[in-house]
Amino acid sequence: MTIDQISTKAKTGVRRSRRVLKRLRRRWIFPLPAMSVGRLSGLLVLASTLPMLALTLFMYQRMWTDVQQAARSSLMTNARALAALVDNEIDTPLAVAATLSNSVLLQNGDLKSFHRSAKQALEYLPGSFLDLLSPSRQILLSTLYESDAVLPVVYKPESRQTGTIGKSRVSDLVTSPTAKRTVAFVEYPVLKDGVPIYTLAITLEPSHFLELLQNKFTADSVVAIVDRNHRFVARIPAHEERLGMLASIGWRNEISKAPEGIVEVVTLEGRLSLTAYVTSRDGWVAGISLPNDVLSASAHQTLRSLLTIGILAISASLALGLMLSRRLSVILIDVARAARKVGGGHTVAAAPYPIEEAATISKALSETSHRLAARQEALHESEIRFRGTFENAAVGVAHVGLDGRFREVNDKLCDLLGYSREELLARTVQDVTHVDDQADEAEKQQRLIANQITSFTMDKRCIRPDGSILWTGATVATRRNENGTPLYFISIFRDITERKESQDKQKFLLRELAHRLKNQLAIIQSMANQTARKVGSVNEFRDQFTQRARALSIGTDLLIDGDWSSASLADLAQRQLEPFTPGPLRLRSEGPPVSINAEATHAIGLALHELATNCLKYGAWSVSNGYVHLSWRVTEGAGPAQSQLVLRWQEHEGPPAAQPARKGFGHVVMETMVAAKVGGAVKLDFAPSGLSWELSVPPALFTLVVPAGHQVPKRHNFS
Repeated sequence: MTIDQISTKAKTGVRRSRRVLKRLRRRWIFPLPAMSVGRLSGLLVLASTLPMLALTLFMYQRMWTDVQQAARSSLMTNARALAALVDNEIDTPLAVAATLSNSVLLQNGDLKSFHRSAKQALEYLPGSFLDLLSPSRQILLSTLYESDAVLPVVYKPESRQTGTIGKSRVSDLVTSPTAKRTVAFVEYPVLKDGVPIYTLAITLEPSHFLELLQNKFTADSVVAIVDRNHRFVARIPAHEERLGMLASIGWRNEISKAPEGIVEVVTLEGRLSLTAYVTSRDGWVAGISLPNDVLSASAHQTLRSLLTIGILAISASLALGLMLSRRLSVILIDVARAARKVGGGHTVAAAPYPIEEAATISKALSETSHRLAARQEALHESEIRFRGTFENAAVGVAHVGLDGRFREVNDKLCDLLGYSREELLARTVQDVTHVDDQADEAEKQQRLIANQITSFTMDKRCIRPDGSILWTGATVATRRNENGTPLYFISIFRDITERKESQDKQKFLLRELAHRLKNQLAIIQSMANQTARKVGSVNEFRDQFTQRARALSIGTDLLIDGDWSSASLADLAQRQLEPFTPGPLRLRSEGPPVSINAEATHAIGLALHELATNCLKYGAWSVSNGYVHLSWRVTEGAGPAQSQLVLRWQEHEGPPAAQPARKGFGHVVMETMVAAKVGGAVKLDFAPSGLSWELSVPPALFTLVVPAGHQVPKRHNFS
């Protein structure tokens, strides 16, 4: 039976109950005839049965909706995280390929030496190999073989342009002609004078992507990565059997409709599952599925438990009412008469009733009637003190019955939870507690009742009437009588939402820090390799590498100040160039206030460092009257998406600039690396009037900062 069918039956039952109650009220309930305690108890149980059943079904439906929404949100979050991991996994071989593409050995055609260099570089990619292709896609060498080995003639894998790093390309799953197994490739062109002379092809190993899936998801989940042809690159479960196989037709159809979503599809195991999928930057798709029967099992178990408890409670109430009604009716009338006298301020004598409890009550009434007057004044005074403390407390305070229902609440708690006093007193603690925190709180309450602990404190989420979440720190203890029997809970609630949000922000910043450090490590590795190739001694390597590492750290410091999101271009230029500037007015800078993202910060910072180093050695700063004009501007396009940031370095009154005999690491940074990192274009001119360098940055990497009511400043002087 589905949830909709259960809900429909519950609503029908409630409507029938209302019609029956209307007929009963018209016939005999008003005025209410005299009836026995047993009959009244039976009617009371029957009258409470239908509302209890309706409440149970309503709670189940709400719980089912919350579970479904939480499951969908969790699945989509995990799918997005997995897609990001896929992009990151592809970025590593792309970075290695980008570094190798600048090899002087390739430019000079020394393939045998490049073979050794490539094998060393691939130590950072365990299990991967590299094929070097000619423009006609003939395999010239492979790191799987010796440099003089006979190789297959033509490289056949189909690949597609990704546009993420230079002109890199990523293929779908293919059978490698050199390794004879199923892999994918990233390809990176090697250019000479702007013309492709080789293509580097580095494998994307399915085993690397399988590691992204292992031990990160529940045993019931199906987690997969598919290529653009919808064939499995990695899958849990059954990775080996499913590698290269087409995904289920239902999922393929959904991927064709939209790049991401949450849908219900049948997996290859034949189970109807809720599936979240996200398309990565390079067109591969990451997906996570959780079977519907797993999602619904917990909710169904709760429903069965509620129904069983309800039936047992109703049966026990009926049996007990019938058994006790006759014995209690006469005695209760007499005891009630005595109680009315006590309530009126009179004294009564104890009666020897045959029922022990009734006799005890009668004796207690007698004793109470004699002490009531004396205690009335003391009780009134105590009530005044209690109310003053309870209502004026700076935290939310509540008395909660052992059944979880609010018995008494103060105004502070009403303000925290967003309910009126009447609304809270009609609810239980479970009604305002997030479903994920209910089990933990219930377990601690049971230990409290059993006197295993004297109190407990926990952080839990409360649900406001509008559905919003309030994080509270709850401290709970029990009020017991003189015999140690628990009477009710005393709960204190504090608003800790701000602390929780601060903790979440710290976790986010730590994840962002790890991501940025990984990117910086790749840059440092590339920087170390390139520097080592161009120097002649260890001391020279140490000096150059230390200076470049310092330039990289300047960008990192600025990004830390900007929460890792962006940095001011003016601050970056000042910090990078200030150590090199020979004196006042030797650096003239102007441009609007612009912030650039993390990728552009590191790339432009390294380029400015290399430009300043070259200028101090050979350019305008190497003579007494030379100066540099650094400027940037934002060009106007058809819209913000077509605008570009143009950064220009121009040297004046220095020695004539000459094309270097060989291209060192600084030249590669200024001309190739910065363009690849920002996805822009570089113009480098060795003119007699002085070196000029110009970089165009696409709009996705910068933001023009124009405070409201202020004019944009046009000049910054750093010297």
